[in-house]
Amino acid sequence: MRFSAIFAACAASTAVMAMPQPGWLDHPAPPAPQGPPGPPGSSGCPTPPGPSSPPGQQCLDDRSAEAYVNNFIKTLKISGNDTAAFASAISAVANPSVQEISDSVNFLANKPYGSVSLDGISALENFHLSTPPGGIYQVSTLNIWHSCTAITWRWLFVLYPGAQPVRGINVFELGKNGKADRFYDEFNVAAWAEDLGYTITPPAGPPPS
Repeated sequence: MRFSAIFAACAASTAVMAMPQPGWLDHPAPPAPQGPPGPPGSSGCPTPPGPSSPPGQQCLDDRSAEAYVNNFIKTLKISGNDTAAFASAISAVANPSVQEISDSVNFLANKPYGSVSLDGISALENFHLSTPPGGIYQVSTLNIWHSCTAITWRWLFVLYPGAQPVRGINVFELGKNGKADRFYDEFNVAAWAEDLGYTITPPAGPPPS
């Protein structure tokens, strides 16, 4: 099976949010690392990547970050024709004004580089309509890192049986309510395009050194 270019953008774009377990912001911040004390208000959370915790906001912990990603993976398995299920899942994990920013998606969707790829939760729902039954065939987690309010997820997708694996990275920026305000994702566009049936032709001459 070959997915459409619209599904390529869709699948990458939906791979950016995850459902936090209830009360994920209620966990106490981890103890501060050894060394000189930080500035007033420092939580001791790991800082890269993503923003530090705003004053008065607790840190995301390892357990909740993993649960966030695992719940997101479930949304990738919702077929495009199951609009009610997808709308419910997305509204549970994303704020109405959520934005996706990805030049990988922009390339596949023929949009200007650097622009917002999908703007608002309704855009996510519209793009999901092109998802085939069963969604992405295989989704594997390679790494999960997090700060107090952001999660970085490194993943491997197999779009359909026999397709070559595609690796990518998503960054989820979470609001105080635990839903996504913004997310960024980039992935191996060449491998994804070949899986969709594109022909990749290198330029003439020796490869760049």
